[in-house]
Amino acid sequence: MTATETPTVAPTLQDRVREIFSAFETQGAPGATTTTRYLLKLGGTATGTFLLEVSPEGVHWKNGEGEPADATIKLDTSDFIAIADGSLDGRLALASEKIELEGDLASAAQLLSLFFPADPDA
Repeated sequence: MTATETPTVAPTLQDRVREIFSAFETQGAPGATTTTRYLLKLGGTATGTFLLEVSPEGVHWKNGEGEPADATIKLDTSDFIAIADGSLDGRLALASEKIELEGDLASAAQLLSLFFPADPDA
């Protein structure tokens, strides 16, 4: 590396979470028929509570501390990133208790189907 080159810095877990939520906003929710609010409580080395609002008009996210939600989803930040990156199936994570759900379970299942559709080849 020469003196003028800048070293590449890997994104932090918080950066990856923001990237994922921004991708959700960009993707939208074409299958959404109602407005549903999800509280995501991420634990582990990078923690945070986020409100994800999914509606036919789109997807929006913000800091979720103290916000009411239809469903609360608790998981480790690294598992959340792995699900978003496709290296961990969200349904398997739920079955293996890596994800804790509270509230309207049908809403939580809808979130998985909107953003992490089942593999058609499986």
